[in-house]
Amino acid sequence: MPHNTDKKKLKRSDRDSGVQDLRGVIRKKLMSEAVLRPQELYKRPAAVEEYLRRVMLSVPFEVAAQYGGGTIIIPASGNEALVDALEMYASNPHASRVAFSSAWDAGVMTSDGIKKASGMLQKSIEFGGERAGKRLDKETGQIGQINAAIAAVGGSAQLDMGTKWGLVQGVAACVQVTERGRGGKDPKADAILLSADGKKVGEVSLKYAAAPNQMSQWGGVSDLYDAGVDYVVDFIKDVKYLEDKLGRLDQSYYREIDDIDIATKICFGGGTDLYNVGAIIASQTPITIDENGFNADHVWTYPNIPDGEWYPTLWARYSTGRGGNTESLQNVRLSLSPKGARKGVPLPMRPEEESMQETMLRDYIREQLRLL
Repeated sequence: MPHNTDKKKLKRSDRDSGVQDLRGVIRKKLMSEAVLRPQELYKRPAAVEEYLRRVMLSVPFEVAAQYGGGTIIIPASGNEALVDALEMYASNPHASRVAFSSAWDAGVMTSDGIKKASGMLQKSIEFGGERAGKRLDKETGQIGQINAAIAAVGGSAQLDMGTKWGLVQGVAACVQVTERGRGGKDPKADAILLSADGKKVGEVSLKYAAAPNQMSQWGGVSDLYDAGVDYVVDFIKDVKYLEDKLGRLDQSYYREIDDIDIATKICFGGGTDLYNVGAIIASQTPITIDENGFNADHVWTYPNIPDGEWYPTLWARYSTGRGGNTESLQNVRLSLSPKGARKGVPLPMRPEEESMQETMLRDYIREQLRLL
């Protein structure tokens, strides 16, 4: 009997050690420094100006860890196409972004030779990298809570991951996702759930918030705008009309997402792998696990959209130096945040006559492009 008991203890010890090793391997694989890609750069007019300043004055850029670290200089001389693209931003943000990417694709001269990967540069504090680090610290704490909760139920938990993953048995570990993802886009998943043999059995989105006004946003507006989602385009055009009329927005304006499918994708993601989650946890109370699964301030499983004051809503508010590449907005911050994220009023629609003219012009341009 003692021999059998020791054998069982050994197996459990081996399993626990294996899970710990697995966490380490996956963490190293997923961990990568935030990189400065066009998607991030062109969200902030001030960031584009800083980029141009560094090029013109030969101020060093930091290089991301996965590209070797250190610093490089991107001189203005020999990089005329890149300089032209950055200077174009003030008059035509969209064309500037296209030209910027083309310049990098063709090759940019640096102090370390010709480079073609714009994402090799580190997203340092000057380019908005500080906030991500603070957010990850909060997520690290929540992931620690989930792992402690798994240990508290014997090292193997049963969790409801909605219709995406179903009722998942044997969850043995939770590992943080810190990679930037394809094209520099943030993954929807903040953590993945693993079985004892290392198989991924679920993906989770984490929000350090007990109330809607404590979280930042559900997602980015620019992706939906670039995809040509009509009511998002109309929302931004209505914002532009109001900004031109008032000179600057006088308060925060909102409009709820009116498409259930889009609202679901905004909250849970619509892609594959790390871009689609089965559960969202919003909590400042420590996360635990009971017979019903995750126990926290708020838990939603796919496809149950957060409702009420948590419902995904388009917001626009005055903010100096923001706007940029969406309909030439000047000082406007757009976000896809919970309805209760802040106080505001419904955004009025621009006059119907102007709206119809915009629609007719859009249809005409699409038809002309089709005939080319």
